[in-house]
Amino acid sequence: MIDLEKRRELGKAPKLITEELLWYINHHYNDAEILAITSELRTSLQKRVNSYIDECFNVVNEGTEEEDEELDEGEYDSMVTKLQTGAKEILVKELEWGISEDGWNPDLLNELRIEY
Repeated sequence: MIDLEKRRELGKAPKLITEELLWYINHHYNDAEILAITSELRTSLQKRVNSYIDECFNVVNEGTEEEDEELDEGEYDSMVTKLQTGAKEILVKELEWGISEDGWNPDLLNELRIEY
């Protein structure tokens, strides 16, 4: 577990661009470590996507006996779409994946088995 002092130190470190981070991981970690990192990142992303739902509830019939929370599906879908679009942009522009060139347009969350 990383202590508070180490977290502060890491918080001050410059952010690596995606390509640099991937190169670093691929050249400094063995396969088991990469699998463990990937699993932890997948779990972390699932928690973040789950939090989108919490952000998209609106109170309806406020102040009445029928007051309830309702999921704004349009807002939620917009957040998920923005997430996927941003990730694909990074894959194409920074990592030079041919997603748009060859017509492959994956549902990245589905491929990672992230429920949404």
